[in-house]
Amino acid sequence: MPKRILVIFSLSLLLNLLLLAPSIADSDVDWDGDRADGHAPIGVMGEHTHKAGETMLSYRFMTMDMDGNRDGSSSVSNEDVLQDFMVTPTDMRMDMHMFGAMF
Repeated sequence: MPKRILVIFSLSLLLNLLLLAPSIADSDVDWDGDRADGHAPIGVMGEHTHKAGETMLSYRFMTMDMDGNRDGSSSVSNEDVLQDFMVTPTDMRMDMHMFGAMF
């Protein structure tokens, strides 16, 4: 079932791109990377390149909360985990500070 969903999603994305391509090409607005909407959100890695001599510094903060155990896409109880391991995590919260530099 997931493979079928991926195929349907891919085909619909391709169809949308084909339908939008003429309107994007005929647009009178020049795209400019200096505009606020000229780049993807900061969480999207590697979405642009820099010209020679350009630099960019970034700071990202992210919180991740994890709860329970899984085996693939199935939930697993603590008792099941303890059959194979001496300890089992119950929950975890992680705060990440990420600094970046591009030049």
